[in-house]
Amino acid sequence: RMGDQSLHALFRSVGLTGIHPAAVRLNDGRWNEADQSFYFPLKAPTGNTVGLRKLTHKDGEWKETQVPVSCNAPFGYVFGKKTDTVVLTGSTIDALALQSHTRHQVISLPFETRRLPPEILPLLETYSRVILWFRSDGPSWDAVKYFSKKLGDQRCHYVSPGECSLSPWEAICQSVDVK
Repeated sequence: RMGDQSLHALFRSVGLTGIHPAAVRLNDGRWNEADQSFYFPLKAPTGNTVGLRKLTHKDGEWKETQVPVSCNAPFGYVFGKKTDTVVLTGSTIDALALQSHTRHQVISLPFETRRLPPEILPLLETYSRVILWFRSDGPSWDAVKYFSKKLGDQRCHYVSPGECSLSPWEAICQSVDVK
């Protein structure tokens, strides 16, 4: 395990600003120097590890993959954390950034905005407020409308592309107040 100072230095060296070491620890993240990747376990609602989310830094960009690809477990769900609000994102970096700067439960969906697995629905039932914050492209906006209908329009809120065309991580890097 790396300490806070080592993680901060690593974050600076790979351009991962706006994320606190506590968020990486909260998600049991591990850094692999050999392949320049963070590995995060994906947990089922039972708490068992059922997959991995890999966040790789290559050529100045971050790419995420999931093993197995078919794993329906979300990233970032903190078991036992009691809040009335959950924020849904489409990427690991966005979830880590929001976990670093808000007190809400934050979940990165397993298939970005392509689908909302039924296994996640029971996790989301306990929240009176669901905030959807995805990219500002057409497919993501379609997903917001579809997910809102599926989760209940009354409790769903979203960050509109017209209001903020930035992803959560980009907004935090540009000092936008996300609280």
